[in-house]
Amino acid sequence: MKATILVLPLLISSTVNAAAIGRQDENFQKRAVEYVTLTSTTQIPLAQYLAGTTTTAAAAAANVKAAVATPAAAAPAATTAAAASSSSSGGFFGWLSNLFGSDDTSSTAATAVTPASTTAIAYAATLVDSSTAAPVATTTQGYFASLLDDLINPETLTYTYPGGSIETGAVAATSSVNVGYSASVVASGVISATSSSYSSSSSSSGSSDSGEYASNIKYAEEAKGITYSPYNKDDSCKDASTVASDIAKLSAFSLIRLYSTDCSGIENVLASINSNQQLFLGIWNIDSASVQSGLEAIQSALSTSSRGWDAVHTISIGNEQVNAGTATVAQIQTGVSAARTWLKSNAASYSGYVVSVDTLAATVANPGLCDISDYIAVNCHPYFTGSVDPSEAGSWLQSQISSVSSVCGGSKDVLITETGWPTQGDSIGSCVPSIANQAAALESIMSVIGDQAFSFTMYNDYWKDPGPYNIEQYWGIFGDPSS
Repeated sequence: MKATILVLPLLISSTVNAAAIGRQDENFQKRAVEYVTLTSTTQIPLAQYLAGTTTTAAAAAANVKAAVATPAAAAPAATTAAAASSSSSGGFFGWLSNLFGSDDTSSTAATAVTPASTTAIAYAATLVDSSTAAPVATTTQGYFASLLDDLINPETLTYTYPGGSIETGAVAATSSVNVGYSASVVASGVISATSSSYSSSSSSSGSSDSGEYASNIKYAEEAKGITYSPYNKDDSCKDASTVASDIAKLSAFSLIRLYSTDCSGIENVLASINSNQQLFLGIWNIDSASVQSGLEAIQSALSTSSRGWDAVHTISIGNEQVNAGTATVAQIQTGVSAARTWLKSNAASYSGYVVSVDTLAATVANPGLCDISDYIAVNCHPYFTGSVDPSEAGSWLQSQISSVSSVCGGSKDVLITETGWPTQGDSIGSCVPSIANQAAALESIMSVIGDQAFSFTMYNDYWKDPGPYNIEQYWGIFGDPSS
């Protein structure tokens, strides 16, 4: 202890400059660790918190400190359980011990987190699945010992999380607890995140930054095509420059599906696609007059490009009308026949396909739809089953393709013209909307039937009605169109 007391002035003198330089950065890092372990209903601006200037109420500050010291200090909306034990020395020698660190002080904590809709940061020293709560032992280190260790053995920690990774000093934040992810400290000092299951709580949609949607986009790009709507959030038409910016992000898809002929959508998309891409064009209404006017609008739009009808892969008459009960099989047949007659007389150079799109379930229930189209074009979303795990979406869709093919006689190809997973809204059974679950579903789907599917859809469609499950607006693979 005498040696300790004698060396104290020397250590203080030799490290004062380093402390002056490093304290701000160290405090930033410590506050970052405090912030990322916070589970609280209180919203704390990140920049203010890291700078140490937050004006959060004392109760919230207490929550922060408690969350660092003991993972049991959690938000009321999340259920946590923790056990901790500690020992320390008091008085002057205890103060010295705290300065230089003590191997005698230790704590153990086990935390179980249940799904919560409260704001939480998906990083902590140990964030485990609720089914496995393992204790973690920690050893404290005094300030000077820690500072000297940092000076002698500089170390950059990398935190890996479901959307990417960050180095020490940055913070990875999510808007809800994704229970399926577990973070653990490995021997190298790297915090790694692994996924054994997927989110059990609904996740809000956000910006389309690659860090949040990068995986979703990457998996979706393995599809045969993607659906696109040329509408702004308020249902107004996107201008040509906005469409061009959107389509530039879709260069990996060989087919782009449009549902209607309005908003100069065909002209603007056609002007933006590359020579290896084609269009899957839709006419919404199926009566003969609407079919004719729709085909005339398509022909007019195609005249603006030297590619003409060669740019079109498929013409679709109607979308899910039998499923919705707004049309009969016979009415669909009349509409498709009208399209073929018009094309034969007015677009002899068109060598693409003519179909009508309905849901896979409606097609199985109404086999007459099989005979109408050049191939079986069906929309199918595993989320609506209420039971399919996102990681099994591909194999489930493959079984559905087999079913509809069998019903339709097996002589025609099957193309899934819509499939995906919502990122926000209500759960149906065990099917939970979240960004993570969308990524898992797309990965599964594209690994099994990617060349038989259209990813649904590019952006969140805020112009739509939310629908009975509040999910209709939130299927965007690229997230928010305003981002």
